Amino acid sequence: MKKINWKIVWFLPALVFVHTARSHNETMPRFGRHDHLEVQAAMGRDAVLTCTVHNIMHYQTAWLKMKKGIVIAMGDDVFTENPRITVHHSSPLDGGGGSSPSRMSTWTIQATICAPLILMPPKILDANTSSDLEVDEGEQVSLFCGASGKPEPSYRWRREDSRLIYASGKTELMVMGRELTIPHLLREHAGAYLCIASNGVLPSVSKRILLSVRFQPMIRATTAQVLVNLGSTVNLTCVVDAFPEPKMVWVRDFGDPITSHPGRGVYHLHQHTAREVQKYVHGVMYVNSSRWIMTLVVADVQEVDLFGYRCRANNTEGTAEARVALFSKFIKVPS
Repeated sequence: MKKINWKIVWFLPALVFVHTARSHNETMPRFGRHDHLEVQAAMGRDAVLTCTVHNIMHYQTAWLKMKKGIVIAMGDDVFTENPRITVHHSSPLDGGGGSSPSRMSTWTIQATICAPLILMPPKILDANTSSDLEVDEGEQVSLFCGASGKPEPSYRWRREDSRLIYASGKTELMVMGRELTIPHLLREHAGAYLCIASNGVLPSVSKRILLSVRFQPMIRATTAQVLVNLGSTVNLTCVVDAFPEPKMVWVRDFGDPITSHPGRGVYHLHQHTAREVQKYVHGVMYVNSSRWIMTLVVADVQEVDLFGYRCRANNTEGTAEARVALFSKFIKVPS
């Protein structure tokens, strides 16, 4: 018996053409040169593998899955219970075809490979992707992004509010790569960042990562000195920047806290009846996760109310305050 000759290229799965030769003078079958040996198909779509054989004559074709060496189909017979796999034949260009192999003492086995590449859209891998972060101002921070998909996804970063990104000494609207590093974190860097993964197979996917920067409060009064008429009502305002959210209070110059307690009221005469009016009303208006506006309403201003009012904020990072002085329009304001 003569030695068996193999000609196999290793990809998965494989198309194998098996034949037995009657004599060395017989014209040998050959595979077509223009078949696509790598077929791309998106997940959930049909993948069609095509193989052209010239001079097939009485020989027979077989489809094999090379990873496990399993014969999927031989000729017109399919040896798998997977209903998604079918085999179709059309007439060859230069020969007839038969379905019964010949039993000979001399065997020649030839094979060619057709590898389907299943295209998969990207999918964010939470285990390989950063979650929301809180970082102290001045530190370095790195955000990571990971995704699966075929082919391998590429990554880009942008801010959700479309502001520029300050990273690695550059200012860009979009940063490429799996990792986004900001070497010296400032409060201006706080915000939502989008990691976008794409590989040419729709749809692209993204993950939103909220970056919060911890810093001590900064506070300023919108007006340092306020002139009022005695008996009138005045509004005092301060703007607070801080993270995390601070505790915000109003105090008098001599340290007493000012509350909105209804019992601390004054009486006004309205149509010959006395009605209690709340002396102080303070409130806090939320602007965003790191800014608030403090307000204090002082009703029925009298000379005893003409002193300094301090808006104060404190959080885990520190304390800050600003002062607003209240003056009567008929009293000379100190310079």
